[in-house]
Amino acid sequence: FYQKESFNVKPRYDCIETRNDVRTSTKFNNEANCTSHGGKWLLLYSYLEKAPGYTTQASCERASNSRYQYKWAIPHDTITVKEECLVLHPQQGPSCLQAPWTRSNYLGLNSDAEPLSYDWTVPSFPSNKVKRCIARIRYNISTFDYDLYNINSSSNGAKSPVRNDPIVIVDDGIRLQINLNTDQTGRTFQDRTHIFEILPRPNSISDNENIYNWNMLGKRGNIVQTYPAVEYDFTPRNLQINRNDLIHIQWTGSNTHNNKGGSDGQSGADGQGQDGL
Repeated sequence: FYQKESFNVKPRYDCIETRNDVRTSTKFNNEANCTSHGGKWLLLYSYLEKAPGYTTQASCERASNSRYQYKWAIPHDTITVKEECLVLHPQQGPSCLQAPWTRSNYLGLNSDAEPLSYDWTVPSFPSNKVKRCIARIRYNISTFDYDLYNINSSSNGAKSPVRNDPIVIVDDGIRLQINLNTDQTGRTFQDRTHIFEILPRPNSISDNENIYNWNMLGKRGNIVQTYPAVEYDFTPRNLQINRNDLIHIQWTGSNTHNNKGGSDGQSGADGQGQDGL
């Protein structure tokens, strides 16, 4: 359901209001209110990239092939409210997976004592241009300290079913205080946003060849110094490839490392500079 209904693969209608032929903001979210106030209820498309070289519907959609579908349509971020040639997202939809099991409070290791990860196939673009992208990673925590399936925003504040360090009465009237921090229950940890670029393949590498990214995780130091990160390591730790596959090795450092920490020697002595590594 989530894949079929995703805006990545299914266009959505929206209310378009204009001023001097330029799109403006709107407060209407249904067709009746939109059209009765002079707006237009139009079908908008999400897209992989635009193909401005095609200026007619016929030339645009004729460019479709086995890898990419070209569509003459209005993009979701339109300003001029005019149709353009769009390269649509792959039709299989985005991934929607159940999170793998992880031991509680154990830095996200799975049942094989390996860091949790997601295998991502980097998209390709028919224009072969550099693309600037954003990745947002959120670490969501659920808890069974309350009935999480029958609770919503109406239970906030004074109506919250949980309290910090509550005192409960157990057998024989014994008062027992529970070590509970509501900041650590049912919330989002480690909300991170990263900006990066996707580069086109070199001309010497065909589209049929697999390229595996071999990257770094963690920070320099021992496990105590790097917490809540971990020590430097490769990711994935165990990379299984075939004979003709290619590896793209990327090294990246941490800019939050304290160079004056123990076991690092003199500050900057390893050539890492004074500002972190």
